[in-house]
Amino acid sequence: MKELDRQSSLLRNHSLDLEITSKIRVHHAFLSPNVRREVEAGLKERMVVDYISIQKMKLFDSCAKVRGAIPRGQIRNARLPISWFVQTI
Repeated sequence: MKELDRQSSLLRNHSLDLEITSKIRVHHAFLSPNVRREVEAGLKERMVVDYISIQKMKLFDSCAKVRGAIPRGQIRNARLPISWFVQTI
């Protein structure tokens, strides 16, 4: 159950994680030459969130919904048809 608690915490806090990564600048040493030139020319600084796929992060919302719909004691032994998950999401 320790792993399930860790996963719950990750799912619960993902929006906060995205907010935090939107405030962390990527150091110029990690930027590609083209992006570095853009930043040096005064264009938008690159933040960590710029390198995170928001589409993929939406998966967390779906996972949280599914995880919340399954009673805690049954998560480990869940054998639900895929149609149930599709309807839940």
